[in-house]
This record gives sequence, structure tokens and C-alpha cells, in this order.
Amino acid sequence: IMASRGCPFSCTFCNTPLFWGKQVRYRNPLSVVDEVELLHKRYGINEIFFQDDTFNINHEWAFEILEGLIKRGLNDEMLFKLDCRVNERLITKEFLDMAYKAGVWNIFYGIESGNQKMLDRMKKGITIAEIKRAVKMTHEAGIKTQCSFIVGMPGETVQTLRETDALLNAIKPTRYGWAYFCPFPNTEATNEVIAKGHKRDMDYAEYGYGKVMCRTDELSYEDLERFKGFSV
Repeated sequence: IMASRGCPFSCTFCNTPLFWGKQVRYRNPLSVVDEVELLHKRYGINEIFFQDDTFNINHEWAFEILEGLIKRGLNDEMLFKLDCRVNERLITKEFLDMAYKAGVWNIFYGIESGNQKMLDRMKKGITIAEIKRAVKMTHEAGIKTQCSFIVGMPGETVQTLRETDALLNAIKPTRYGWAYFCPFPNTEATNEVIAKGHKRDMDYAEYGYGKVMCRTDELSYEDLERFKGFSV
């Protein structure tokens, strides 16, 4: 389910601002809870992933949904997964405790890199300290974590990959995944790799997260294709 659309942040690789816009538009919390209840009672759905770009961007709105799930007893009959950001002001003990009470078993975090300069270059608006804090607090609240990472963004080097590997080993998410940078049209990062001649000439039909579509200043296409993942 998507209970909201849009994201106010400016990540250079993300097509959400181009697709949905930067103005976040929220559904009525009551209609969201109604939909969850209908899916459960009429169709037997027992788990929902709220795939909003940032479910925890507006706590007042998010709490209305979570409290609604609890009031109708859906937290006792269903499981929920959220897509959230790690920012300190957005991840609080109150939010995590309410999410756990509402039946949230997993929170997805887009981490992207373990190197602060890379995060700053991506305009993620987060710090390594916030990443560690959020994952630790989520686990302490009894909620599992799933973290995603991007390999091959502009600025990526052997050293930045090592630092991402070190962060993964430090935070120990329940699950994690990584993918090569995908150059979505007209994003800031895509415009950069095109200007540098670092984007492979390929048809959009060939696009896919398992393919190396761009190189970096230090890492060639072949270097990136030899990357086999992190050591966690």
C-alpha cells in the first residue's frame, strides 16, 4: 500500500521527485486503515508493506494510521512493514514503540553508503551516526531491519566500498541488499555521469539493477562487474 506520495529530500540518484514531486501528499489515515481492514477481512491478506517513500516524515499522520490499526485489532491479526528514513528527528523511541505495538515487524532503510562523503555527495541528508543510531534503536524496539545500498555512484572507490562493508558489519541489519547505480533519466547523478562520459550507451530495455550501467572516476565497468558483494 502507498499511503502517501512524494518526498521532500533531494537524493541525486532518486527519480521520486521527478515522478511524484517533492510535495508530499497524504491519504486520509481513516481511508488507509479502512483499506487494510478490507484487504484482510475480504481477501485474507495478512501482511502489508507500506511502501511510501518516507512513512515517518509526518509523525502526527503516521501515528493516526498506527493507532487506527491498533483500535481495530488489526495489529493482533496482521503484520506490517514500513519504509522509513534514519534521521534522528524522524526515528524516535515513541515512533518505534508505537510501530511495534501496531504490528510492525520490519523497517526498510535506504542507507546507500557507509562513507560520509558519498552520502553528502548523494545529498542523502543523513549521517553515519544517524544510521547506527536508527538501526540500533529499531532492533532494541523489537523490530527487524532491512537496509539497502547502492554500488557505483559517482565518487565510489575501493575505499568507499570498504567503508560500506565496515558499516554493514557494525550495524548488522537483519537483512540487506545492494544494487548497482541505475541512471534514471534526468536525475542529478545521471546528468553527472553523462557529462563525464561514464554512462554506457544502452537502450532503456537493457536497464536493470543487476547490470553495471555506469563507471566512476576510479572504478571501470570491469572493476565494478568484479565486485561480488559485501562480507557480512
